[in-house]
Amino acid sequence: MSCKLLSEDMNLLIVNEENKLDTRENINDKLHVLSSNQLSEDDLNSLALVIDGKSLGFALEEDLEDSFLELAVMCKAVICCRVSPLQKALVVKLVKRKKKALLLAIGDGANDVSMIQAAHVGVGISGMEGMQAARSADFAIGQFKYLKKLLLQRFQWSINC
Repeated sequence: MSCKLLSEDMNLLIVNEENKLDTRENINDKLHVLSSNQLSEDDLNSLALVIDGKSLGFALEEDLEDSFLELAVMCKAVICCRVSPLQKALVVKLVKRKKKALLLAIGDGANDVSMIQAAHVGVGISGMEGMQAARSADFAIGQFKYLKKLLLQRFQWSINC
């Protein structure tokens, strides 16, 4: 809420299952409901997916990854909580493999290094958790608040080229 990734009026789609079968059913049920309703742009902008590490492990398996990605791209925000460093990198690699998009990964600790390196552009934030993320990134900043300035400056440079 504080970084405005989620808002009070957003509809949370929560996936936190104990086994693969339940994870598959949860994701497919959500996809069915969303695809059967004609959703407007405002409706899609009010969706946020929250998935825990255990369910994400199942969702990243080959037979579920397409459904998971389809559900994720319908949402304005996707939050993967309690995930391993490997899972962070696998999510980035999945999107990189399946979508024609440039990926930016931002991290501030050693657990973010593999995700930062898997993305097209990595931003490391140095600080409380050490320098590992900043050392492995394409760009390093001292605090999260400098991210906006970095992105705006890089965008301006890319337009002028």
